[in-house]
Amino acid sequence: PGRGVLIPIDAFHKVGVYDEIKFPHYCADDDFSLRCKSVGFNLVVSVKSIVRSYTDETNILFKFKNFTSIRSPFNLQTRFNWAKKHTPIPIMYFILDIVRIITSQLVKNKK
Repeated sequence: PGRGVLIPIDAFHKVGVYDEIKFPHYCADDDFSLRCKSVGFNLVVSVKSIVRSYTDETNILFKFKNFTSIRSPFNLQTRFNWAKKHTPIPIMYFILDIVRIITSQLVKNKK
């Protein structure tokens, strides 16, 4: 949701700004999108758009060492905050999310 996104100014008036306290680096855009949806905004995806991301520039060891860094997409506090705010069973979601991340990184790095 945060790459190549267009947001009407009215959305900020209705739901506020990104939550930099619970989501200081990652997940704030996802959280913001869900808050917008909850007050009636439509979320639209352009499947023909191309947004490039250079994810291979960070290797797997660097990512796994940074479970506590706010610059890491694997930051445990951020992922737990997300689970508490947006899921019905936070601890279950959190555990499955971490397993999903580790598995996807292991599979990706096997190729």
